[in-house]
Amino acid sequence: MRYFFATILALTLCAGLAGTILAQGPGPGPLPTPPVEVQLPNPLGSTSTVDSLLHRIVDWLVTVAAPIAAVMIIYGAFQMLFAGGDPEKFTKGRKTILYAVVGYGIIFIGWGLVSIIEKLLTTNP
Repeated sequence: MRYFFATILALTLCAGLAGTILAQGPGPGPLPTPPVEVQLPNPLGSTSTVDSLLHRIVDWLVTVAAPIAAVMIIYGAFQMLFAGGDPEKFTKGRKTILYAVVGYGIIFIGWGLVSIIEKLLTTNP
């Protein structure tokens, strides 16, 4: 433990005594050419504002959620079909369908709200 603290103390003192290091100035002769201009492409494409980014995210969610909701509705239908007279399994299948429809409805309502808010914010009074 003493060795550790002694090492830390020695490194701290050495760093404090190092002083200022000055960069070398340009030598005689012409100055170097200016750096080349680099342009980075926007990874989001044409999205440059927050509202367009939000609109693209919600559009993507609606696009992805539609097949997922369809698969969940089919899964719930199979649960109901193969319940075999068991009311508990039948109810579970019905709840699966209900939750899939409600979930997709929430996403669809969010898409509509984003569209309405976007139109309200972009129109001039």
